[in-house]
Amino acid sequence: MTAVLDAPTPPPPAQRRRWRPNAYLVVSVVLLVACLGLVGWVLGQRAYSDRLMAQRAQAAVQAVAEEWTAEERQAMTDAARAYNARLLALGSPVLGDAVDPFTGEVLSQTDADYQAVLRLTDTGIMGRVLVPKIGVDLPVMHGSDDDALRHGAGHLYGTSVPIGGTGTLSVLSAHSGQVTSTGFLRLSELDLGDFVYIQTMGETHGYVVDRIDVVASTDFSHFVIQPDEDRLILMTCTPIGINTERLLVSAVRANIPDVVPAVADAPTGSKIPQIVKDVTQWAALVIIVLVVVAFRRRRRRRRLNVRQSDD
Repeated sequence: MTAVLDAPTPPPPAQRRRWRPNAYLVVSVVLLVACLGLVGWVLGQRAYSDRLMAQRAQAAVQAVAEEWTAEERQAMTDAARAYNARLLALGSPVLGDAVDPFTGEVLSQTDADYQAVLRLTDTGIMGRVLVPKIGVDLPVMHGSDDDALRHGAGHLYGTSVPIGGTGTLSVLSAHSGQVTSTGFLRLSELDLGDFVYIQTMGETHGYVVDRIDVVASTDFSHFVIQPDEDRLILMTCTPIGINTERLLVSAVRANIPDVVPAVADAPTGSKIPQIVKDVTQWAALVIIVLVVVAFRRRRRRRRLNVRQSDD
């Protein structure tokens, strides 16, 4: 009688493991969404604030050009030029928003003569500064204290008011690290030969960038008025967030349209600040690395599970 051998029992089929989200993948997705959301919020806030400032600046200069009489414009222009002539002849004992040690008041705010000169609106707008290449369109405010810089670019007290003319040096300052407005954030993107415009009293003055410097915050040697120049300096703090130095973009007056094109014809650059591009690119690179690491770890675990099931 022949014995019947039982057939070998086949191994049970490997059970498919339920997919569970990888911690690295979850973190990567969360970081990506957070990064995109933060960048979008910052850009949205800045765009809204910049648009409001540009509208205020444009409304101020248009009101002077269209609603003021020729006599009113001439009287304000003459007063501004007389102010600058006195500044050239006598100099200023104060530069910037110094505080009176006895009263604690900001001197630029208590100087009635200064506050009255080149005052286009009750809010203290002196004019409009435009830098088409980097998207700057801001009202110029009296003084450069925190309140002035929240509303636009501030005029540095002790320098010429921005009416132009030989023997003038106007210094305009704005923040570069605010979340809610762009200010002079992109000032570092300017190059020699770029164009800057000042609009005030129904006129547009054009300037060509001819010098760019980074100086210590205590260095005021560049703010000396030269009797044979019509010069404009744009100033902001640098490095962003550290603010130990000052970036100075200096421009000299030139004729429109012979040397400087009209504002409408001026070349424009990207609407997105370079620093935002850099931060976004680095964030994207980090997230990509995290995603790659997560998938590689997942593949290793799958291979290990297959080997264990074969054994």
